[in-house]
Formats: sequence, C-alpha cells, structure tokens
Amino acid sequence: MTAEPRSKLTRPLTSFVGREDDIRTLSEHLKTQRLVTLTGAAGCGKTRLALEIAARQSQEFADGTCMVELGGLTEPELVANQVAAATGLLDDRVRPMIEMLAERLQDRSLLLILDNCEHLLGACASLADVLSRNCPALRVLATSREPLGVTGELTWQVAPLGTPDPERTTTLTQALRSDSVRLLLERAQLSRPGFALTQDNLPAAVQVCRRLDGVPLALELAAARLRVLSIEEIATRVSDHLSLLDSGARAGPARQRSLRAAIDWSYDLLSEPERLFFSRLSVFAGGFTLEAAEEVTPGGTLETRHVLDLLARLVDKSLVQVEELDRRQTRYRLLDTLRQYGRERLDEKEEGAELKRRHFEFFARLVQRADPHLHGSSEERYWLEKIRQEHDNLRSALDWSETGAPEDGLRLATGLGAYWYVSGHLDEGRRWLERALAITGESSVRGKALVRLGRLALKQGDWEASRRFDREALAWSGLADDPHTKARALNQAAFIRVQEGDLRAARAAYEQALALDRDIGADFWVASSMDHLGQCIRFQGDHQAAGRLLRESLEIRAGSTTSAVWRPRSSTSPSLLWIPVTWPAPTRR
Repeated sequence: MTAEPRSKLTRPLTSFVGREDDIRTLSEHLKTQRLVTLTGAAGCGKTRLALEIAARQSQEFADGTCMVELGGLTEPELVANQVAAATGLLDDRVRPMIEMLAERLQDRSLLLILDNCEHLLGACASLADVLSRNCPALRVLATSREPLGVTGELTWQVAPLGTPDPERTTTLTQALRSDSVRLLLERAQLSRPGFALTQDNLPAAVQVCRRLDGVPLALELAAARLRVLSIEEIATRVSDHLSLLDSGARAGPARQRSLRAAIDWSYDLLSEPERLFFSRLSVFAGGFTLEAAEEVTPGGTLETRHVLDLLARLVDKSLVQVEELDRRQTRYRLLDTLRQYGRERLDEKEEGAELKRRHFEFFARLVQRADPHLHGSSEERYWLEKIRQEHDNLRSALDWSETGAPEDGLRLATGLGAYWYVSGHLDEGRRWLERALAITGESSVRGKALVRLGRLALKQGDWEASRRFDREALAWSGLADDPHTKARALNQAAFIRVQEGDLRAARAAYEQALALDRDIGADFWVASSMDHLGQCIRFQGDHQAAGRLLRESLEIRAGSTTSAVWRPRSSTSPSLLWIPVTWPAPTRR
C-alpha cells in the first residue's frame, strides 16, 4: 500500500480569471457542508473552479487535497477503485471498496475532488453519500452537469463568466470589469503577444464575449484564433456560426449553442490534415504521449512525420491541452467536450473501428514491454508509473477487445495481471480477467491468465477462489506444455497449503516448482522458488537446509539485474537471512 499524497492536483498552465465571489462563498460552504457539487453546462469552467478552490484551500485540510479524474472511466463499478488509487488507499482485503474507503478516510481532513461525474452519476452518488455520512472531516467537491441527488448535497450552479453590456461599455476600464473580457484578453495575449484592447477593437471584443455567452471554453477557442485572424474577423465568424445553429436542427439552450458554435467554427478553420488528426486523437482516453499519437493516428494521407507538426498546431489553437508531468515527459489530452466532438467527427468518417484496433495494438505492445519488468526488475518503478498513466487507455482497449478481439483482450488482461497485483488494483484486475476468460475458449495464454487471476485472489486472501483458479491453470499448463505457468500455479497452491499448516504437501509442491524453474533457467523465478521452499523448510524446523537454499537464492540475486524484494530479518542467524516480508507463520499440522 502506498502513502496518501499531501496534495495531488493537476496544475493548470494558464492563469485563473474571475469568479472571486464564487470562490469566497464556496470556500465558506466547505467549512460546514460535506458534499458540494458544482453543476453547469459543458465548457463553463467547473473543473477549473474546483481546482482553484482546492489550491487556495489546501492549508485548511491537514491531509491535503486530491483530485480524482473520472472523465476517462466508463465502468461505474470502478469509481471507488479510482478514488482508492488516487488517494493511495488500495488494500489487499476482499471487501467492498466503498466500505474500505469510508473506514480509512473516517478521521481524515481531506478535500476530495470528484471530476466529471455526470456519466457515472449513480456510482458517484453512492460513494459521496457513504463518505459524507461516515467521514466528518472529509469534504467532497464534485463537478457534474447535473446534481448527484444525495441527501445533504449543496448544489452550486457554475454560470458563464459575466459579459459586458455594449450600451454601457464604452471605455477600456469599463470593459475590463467583465470577467469574460479579461479572460479573452489574457488568452489572446498568449496567442498573439503584444495584443491589446483599444477603443477601436473594443466593440468586436465585447461582441465576441456576448455572442459566446461568456462560456470560458468557447472564449479560449476564439482567443486561440488571434494568431491568424483579427478580433473583428473572429466576431464576424462566430456570429455567422451562431446564425446557422439558430436556424438548424441543433438549436438548444443558448450556452450549449454558443459552445457548439465555437467548436464548429474552430473545427471548420482547421486544414483537412488538422481535422483528420483532431478526430483521430479522440480515440485516446485520459491523455496520450507523442509516441502514442505517432503510432496510432497515421493512415492514408496522414503520415507519421506529420504528427508532431499537427500536434503543435492543435496545441496553438487550444484544441489540445499540454500536461507536463516532469522535465522528461509531456502528455497531451483533449478536454472531454472536445473529445466527444472529435468522436462525432470520427464516426462520420467511418474509420473508428480501424483506429480503435490500432489503439488497442499500441497499448497491448506497451504492456508486453512492461510485463517482464514488473517482477522485481530494477526498472519496475518506471514501468509501474508508465502503466498507471495509461490506465484509462488500457481500460478503453480492454473494453473494445471484448467484441473486437476477445483472445487478444485476454492476452492484454493477462499482461496487466502483474501491474494490478503490484499497484493494488486487485478487484479491477479480477473483474477484467474473469470477463476475458468467460468470453474466450481455448487459448495459449489461458493457463497464464488463470495463474494471474489466482495470484490476485491469493493476495486478497480469497484462498478458495485462488485454489480453484490454480487447479484449472495446472490442467491447462499440462495441455499446453507450459512449465512456467505450471511452476507459478504450484507455488501459489503451496502457499495456501503453508497457511493451512499442511507443510508436507506444500514442500512437495515447492520442490516440483523449483525443479521446473531450474529446467527453464530463469534466475528470478529460481531464486523466488528457493525463497518459498526455504521458508517452508524452515517452518518444518530444518534450519540448515533452509539456510542453504536461502544463501543460494542470495547468490543468484547478487548476480542478477533484478532488484531484491526481500529484506533481512536477523543479522545473527545466517539461516534466517532474507525471509519474505509478507509470510506469516503457518498453523502447524
């Protein structure tokens, strides 16, 4: 289990503009209200407001602040897991995740942001209800297009930014009292350094703010176009798009039409390669890297060599957000509203199925590269973080595979087994593996999948399920002539025997597993089997034999590139060196 973060917030790269009254009032509400939900239309700034409140309120919460992004999640049953992962509270026990969170957070002074709840409303409501009832010092700040509907919920409608009255806005000073004008100006100066409001262009700026109803995302998209258009041209084009929407079938609430107009207009101004690239980027969930974009999006007239330039252009136009994780790595993402729009455009092109297949294949290759490093490798931490960053994309890939490529999906889920085990996503891992096994028949990877499923169950203490999966894995490993899978299944079955006190049966299984690993010749697994067998023999009272095995294991590890996952328990008894950390003493039989 990892430690809880003091503060875990996405850090926006641009300034926050306006809403000072909202921030003051909401900050006061959070002193007494356990659940506050920010509601409003897409693009109105709910997430940004929540982040700003959290940043300013972080010192008020002894255990810090944490943001849980739910936009890339499609499975309602994983909401609690996502919160547990974000707060560092995943544990190994078999029990409802919500119950575990309520217990672990009951004395915590923490501000928890649940972002983008609207597509997972029921699950978010259930979680928020339990936490607000059981955790008096915890505050939940949710963002959603509609209320969660929980007793005690305080709902706050996030309105668009205030727009100026053209009749009363005749000077620059008057205009800059409007939050929408200030946002437009600040973002305009990012797009075109040196841009300034003047008496001449003031009417056009006011018109843009009013025509876009002060919707922040729409204003940012408009400001990004100042690289190539004047503010007067932007005002004209936005008005033209709104007129088309007013007369068309998509007419709806004014704010929604304003945002749609801004997105339509931004999209229409793109070159054909930019449009194609933008729509293809919508296949990613939870963000992407340049490498992923270069592997997944090319096809037809769009070549790999074009990707970096196209990506830079979409960033310049505020259609793609940049997230700098550290100095060595940059991630990109589409805001959920823009991603949904891109999906619509992608569906119009009828290339969605092929793109999802390429998306799946890219992330399957990533897991294939990562898997060998998740068993004690010196690079384990790097690959764990790599997979963690792509978890939403991997979920999306697994979801697609259930109808698109079930056997490949089983292979991907199997490859993720080690990640789920080490990271603590035990419930989720079992769910994906069980689903994949249920929809596939005979497969070369089935035995390995069963072993990894058994391992997840074993870590949760669900011995009966683990025993069942291991038995089936042993049967499949015999049919497939797979000694590695057989050795892992024997090891897991032996572990349960040890816990039950049947040391004789456990020793026989461990000895068989060690013999198989020696034949295979993989140092890590030979050393691992020696550790387990040595511990079992020690429990039987043969300390000399146990010491020999454990010393040999140490010698193998010393000459290996893998990092030890054991620690010394005693500096005085050589036969007790390097005993597995997690082993409890068995009940003697």
